[in-house]
Amino acid sequence: MDVKDILLWRDIKVSAIVFVSGFVLLVCLTQFSVVSVITNIALICLAPMLALRLLLTARSAVSKSEFEHPLKYEYLIFICISIVEVTF
Repeated sequence: MDVKDILLWRDIKVSAIVFVSGFVLLVCLTQFSVVSVITNIALICLAPMLALRLLLTARSAVSKSEFEHPLKYEYLIFICISIVEVTF
């Protein structure tokens, strides 16, 4: 998806979501401070992540298995890259 496609409304659903969310953001900025709007957007993004984490933890507790973080391997790769960069 390109910015040109969004501006020319080639995919109506994506363009509508982008422009409606931008409009809502502008209306919120007229009513509330920038810091308040940014923190509320951050909370809206964090809530599903917290719910997913709690759901996975509860599922592993019910099935009596060890909870493995979904991004465990990506974290390990990042840590290995960081160690290599520090040692050289």
